Amino acid sequence: MAKKKKNVVRKSRSLLTLLVIIAVAVSWLAVAVTLTDNSEETEQAALVESGKALWADKLYVRAAAKYVSALNNYSTENNAQYETELLALYLEAGYMDEYLSLVSDRREEYTAAEEEYIVCGEWLLDQNRAADAYTLLKEGVERYGSNETLFEMYESIRYTYRSNQINVTDYQLPGTEWIIPATDGKKWGYTESNGSLALEFIYEEATHFDGSYAVVKLDGVYTLIDQSGNWMAVDKVGLDEVTDIRNGRVVGVKDGKYRIYTNTFDLLTEEEYENVYLDNSGYIAVQKDGKWALLDENLNAVTEYQFDDVVPNHNSGFCYAGYAVVKDSGGYYLTNLDGTACFDVRYAAAKGIESGYVAVADSTGKWGFINETGEMMIPCSYSDALSFSCGVAAVKSGLSWGYISRYNETVIEYLFDEAYPFLDGSTIVEANGNTYRLSLTYYGK
Repeated sequence: MAKKKKNVVRKSRSLLTLLVIIAVAVSWLAVAVTLTDNSEETEQAALVESGKALWADKLYVRAAAKYVSALNNYSTENNAQYETELLALYLEAGYMDEYLSLVSDRREEYTAAEEEYIVCGEWLLDQNRAADAYTLLKEGVERYGSNETLFEMYESIRYTYRSNQINVTDYQLPGTEWIIPATDGKKWGYTESNGSLALEFIYEEATHFDGSYAVVKLDGVYTLIDQSGNWMAVDKVGLDEVTDIRNGRVVGVKDGKYRIYTNTFDLLTEEEYENVYLDNSGYIAVQKDGKWALLDENLNAVTEYQFDDVVPNHNSGFCYAGYAVVKDSGGYYLTNLDGTACFDVRYAAAKGIESGYVAVADSTGKWGFINETGEMMIPCSYSDALSFSCGVAAVKSGLSWGYISRYNETVIEYLFDEAYPFLDGSTIVEANGNTYRLSLTYYGK
């Protein structure tokens, strides 16, 4: 028994010895790491100091090389400071390509400062590199939105546009495909957004394209066509009029009654209405006995027949982001799609919601803009206006139309006799008897 106890003691002493050895090794390792770190910092600092000496003598190429070596070969807590010094060196030397390259790396790491965005933006604009400046400044505004200089630079280019003339006598606004229903004065056809002919002027009537399809009237019969003009379905109902096609559905009129059909002219409901508006979201506004109600995409009632009016917009129907512009006995306002009012205030007139602030008129007939809570964002001061879309709104001052930003700044001058809201970055305007497509150059970038 005594011998066994002695073995246990020996094992305990061995374990204690091992632990002491491990502790000593860890301590030496820590010391070695500290010495290595200090060595890295010392060597890096020495390179930077030699770079500063060269910089003082304006030997920029050699000075920059020292800084680059210090940053590429060492990674210490001083790297951020040395990067900032190198940027200052590049600026003083006029090495803007190198400055932009380093700032690009810092942008990826989310360490680029506000001033770096401003300097890069100014230089890119001076070099007529507006597209590159737009991308950089947009990112800068997203990260440092409170910087006034950065914001003003971004705003100065974000509304840049290009235009091309469209040779048509009359037209309808297109759908998202930007194939424009147009007439030569006798028949309807379609033009591309650049003004070239898409489909011959052979139709008595034509709707906008809903994705790949449109409804036309040929020899007195309504027909569904694709973008090549191929017939895809023929109306066997004998409709007197087709007023809209959206979301794969068609509004048809027969004997003065509106009904809802598929785009192959199959009746979806036996219900008859006095009027119908479709929306790309699937919601439908219907009128009976002078009152309007909202239906969901399954044609189920979402509201009672409680509205005196539902105001359509120019592009996608009548609603956006869960709101619609409606009217009751007090006037016009915004409603949620379940029929509950967004606010208590009522306005004398309003335009359909597009994709931003809504145009409303006061009792004097002047137009301004509200948000979804009814707050007046731009005072009623224009003779006419259309709701915001793509960040701009068409407004009329005197006899001419132009476009403003949501900060009530004129961003496209008052040059037009007629103007419409933007859709996917483009719109149609008229000036001096000609029709043009305007496209925001950097929209969506």
